[in-house]
Amino acid sequence: MAQFDTEYQRLEASYSDSPPGEEDLLVHVAEGSKSPWHHIENLDLFFSRISFCKNGFTCMLIGEIFELMQFLFVVAFTTFLVSCVDYDILFANKMVNHSLHPTEPVKVTLPDAFLPAQVCSARIQENGSLITILFIAGVFWIHRLIKFIYNICCYWEIHSFYLHALRIPMVRLGRFSGKG
Repeated sequence: MAQFDTEYQRLEASYSDSPPGEEDLLVHVAEGSKSPWHHIENLDLFFSRISFCKNGFTCMLIGEIFELMQFLFVVAFTTFLVSCVDYDILFANKMVNHSLHPTEPVKVTLPDAFLPAQVCSARIQENGSLITILFIAGVFWIHRLIKFIYNICCYWEIHSFYLHALRIPMVRLGRFSGKG
């Protein structure tokens, strides 16, 4: 592993959010631009993106994937409930005749209220406001997908920072968060 020459120098930042009296603080800066983290100006901001020690790279990756899948499920299930369920049958406003004996009480089951796929598809296509909402949801999901890809790059950068700059193996990170 390559060793970097280091020195201490004053932090010159493009922002002014530090409390008064902290102008003379010294910070550790890697020599030259050999360090892959030389561009990081504010480590607090860098680490505030996520709580890496608490969750870990794999856990955050899976969490982000599940968020994307959850959004798809909610949109699809809501669309199904709006367009593919006959609520008149479900709430007994319309009778279902699937009994051989007309005198027996008719029990309505959930599948009785589901519309056939062709009818469901036609109802979705006829509903202009639903199409608009689905389009907006699709744009939002694509935005979330792009944010997911960006977050994964940030997570990987922090993962690499822990391994290479701080020389902390992933096995030991659980100790800092109270785990292990």
